[in-house]
Amino acid sequence: MKTKLHFVLSITMFLFMFSTSAQENHWVAKEQLNTNIADKISNLNEKHFITYELNFNALKEQLQGAPIRSVNTTVSNTVIYLPNEYGKVEPFRIVEAPVLSLEQSERYPNIKTYQGFSVNHPGTRARFSIVPQGVQVMISYPDKPATFVVPMDKGNASMYLAYNRQTRVNSIKDFECLTTAEVLPINTQNLNRDANDQLLRTFRIAISTTGEYTNFWDDGDAGNGSPQEDALAQVVSTLNRMNEVFEVDMAVTFSLVNGTEIIYPDPATDPYSGNLNGQVQNTLTAEVGEANYDIGHLFTFAPNNGNAGCIGCVCVDGQKGSAFSAHEFTDNDGGPYMSDFFDIDYVPHEVGHQMGANHTFSFSSEGTGVNAEPGSGTTIMGYAGITGGNDVQDHSDPYFHYNSIDQILNNLITQTCWVGLPISNNPPVADAGSDYTIPTGTAFVLKGNATDGDVSDVLTYTWEQIDDGVTTTGNFGPNKTSGAVWRSQPPSTSPDRYMPIIERVIAGELTETNPTETVDNSSWETVSNVGRTLNFALTVRDRSEANGIGQEPQSDFDTVLVTVDAASGPFIVTSQDTSVTWDAGSTQIVTWDVAGTDSGAVNTSNVNILLSVDGGFTFPFVMASGVPNDGSQDVTVPITGGDTSLARVKVEASDNIFYAINTTNFTIQESEFVLNVAEPSIDVCTPDDAVYNFTYNTFLGFTDTTTFSASGLPAGTSAVFSPPSASANGTNVTVTVSGIGSLALGNYPFTLVGTSGSITK
Repeated sequence: MKTKLHFVLSITMFLFMFSTSAQENHWVAKEQLNTNIADKISNLNEKHFITYELNFNALKEQLQGAPIRSVNTTVSNTVIYLPNEYGKVEPFRIVEAPVLSLEQSERYPNIKTYQGFSVNHPGTRARFSIVPQGVQVMISYPDKPATFVVPMDKGNASMYLAYNRQTRVNSIKDFECLTTAEVLPINTQNLNRDANDQLLRTFRIAISTTGEYTNFWDDGDAGNGSPQEDALAQVVSTLNRMNEVFEVDMAVTFSLVNGTEIIYPDPATDPYSGNLNGQVQNTLTAEVGEANYDIGHLFTFAPNNGNAGCIGCVCVDGQKGSAFSAHEFTDNDGGPYMSDFFDIDYVPHEVGHQMGANHTFSFSSEGTGVNAEPGSGTTIMGYAGITGGNDVQDHSDPYFHYNSIDQILNNLITQTCWVGLPISNNPPVADAGSDYTIPTGTAFVLKGNATDGDVSDVLTYTWEQIDDGVTTTGNFGPNKTSGAVWRSQPPSTSPDRYMPIIERVIAGELTETNPTETVDNSSWETVSNVGRTLNFALTVRDRSEANGIGQEPQSDFDTVLVTVDAASGPFIVTSQDTSVTWDAGSTQIVTWDVAGTDSGAVNTSNVNILLSVDGGFTFPFVMASGVPNDGSQDVTVPITGGDTSLARVKVEASDNIFYAINTTNFTIQESEFVLNVAEPSIDVCTPDDAVYNFTYNTFLGFTDTTTFSASGLPAGTSAVFSPPSASANGTNVTVTVSGIGSLALGNYPFTLVGTSGSITK
């Protein structure tokens, strides 16, 4: 069962070589200031933020030559350095990416927004605004949390704080989205269409502010603009960051069509007093005109909440301007306000509603069919951090869930108010693989793939469960037969998603009940101990740099069905459950519980056996491939390049996605020689002799002579070796144990010994 949709976004640009020696870094890390302000920033982990001093005017001057992104942009030789939270700077190639419409850009020439693409790390991209009050930066990466850079104080364009969102703790919560859920009607004539027709859809957005919002962002310096211009600059910064998310996920961008005429300076005289949804709609209709904008919003300084006023009403006159987002914009300890919450958690959430998306959390059901993120959820349309015991994490990750993208794209195919910019880059083609049936109680790996006509493109992959239903901390667990039991993890450059995350598998924690919020993304994931179906979607995002300077974000999607078979499982490795020691090159036995996986619905005939030397995080050594799934296999321990005490064994299905890892680390040691016994246990009828065969193997260039003997033989017996010693690798040796006629029926273990000088094995 598979469905597909995709879209593309392309800004066509070409490679331009530059000399890094000609570039000047305008940022200077000020580590001493970290100590001075640490007591004012209680919601940051001080290991992951740093302060900088910026030569603001020099940076502005350097950016004056940056080209404006468009289909006609051919080259940019503007390269600037941007900082991260660890005191390092990185060069980015820059294009101007206007958020203001052409008319408003001419009215406010000091408000500029830019897009940057890392010179050294493909797929790393930046958005930043430069206004008289300073610079605000967001840097997003393919495989780690975003970095934010904000002014230390309003109006101070010289001092900055850099941090990443994952390190934020004890931060302001209690946001409430007041938007009423709504299921949009589906136009059956458009079921086979997507918003993927090689167009970047631009929507004209009008944003008004209350007097309270304007007063908060007023920096008190009339020399760099009026209070309304200060507030407008902050509106642009928020919209610039939001555009980054919408462009990457669904080829949508927003252009601000208003200036300060609806940025109100006085709370006593602004048109907003109570019913904000109706009041902002009336204001935009009267002051902007329904024909002059496609979507509208109100920013206000107030207790944290928001209400879109509708679902999917973009382009609909009389409804499209009825949304608001509110925030208290304070740091309780007097530190700088870090606006990423408002810019990522709040405004895109409400705009997402306006564009057609419902909530994706599942701690309660809204009957929309998309409550598929466990608990609070973690993506933009979830409720991360505001549901108490159902919280998965503190704040939203800066991307949309597959269900949200799907809903928005399905809505946009019915709308015509946007303007399309032609784009040309080849989109990725996502492949979520075949449907599978797996055993209960067993870890598995969702294995995706994607092809792209542009072979150098950097792709990221996100796997998400899409099963609707109520999932709370109380009913979450391995016995849940419906709804989601797998959280969304942020995009990764790996197409494979370990279920649960590999750290949990290594720890033997495959199931989970009563999950709580964790900072390492490890909770709200469990394998199923009951039969059920699990539906997953794979989202592939293209973050590559086109022709050296321009990013062409594109995405594609595919779905897959995983069925958990109640009649089989759990599939587990039963050997190496204590800290044993293996000699490299020796023959060892790996055993596992087949648990009905070799027949029935799972019907896996063969397995692969792999070795890890880093505690189970990677398995680069194949010890057996395509061997029978019968529960036991002799394997030869590979030469791993050194001793390790972090060895692990994995047994995985050859033609399926389930696997198991042994329960503890063990040791592998390099050895000069080993005695590999072909058949370590034989049955003998008295008075016959017992005859064993082994192969003498050498390693590490060892050529000395080794003499063979046996220890622990039963009394009255003796062993004869032929040959009695060896020095050549691969020598076959026969051991004959005689004198067993007087032994009683039973088992008689003994040990083969090889001795060469001071070495005994």
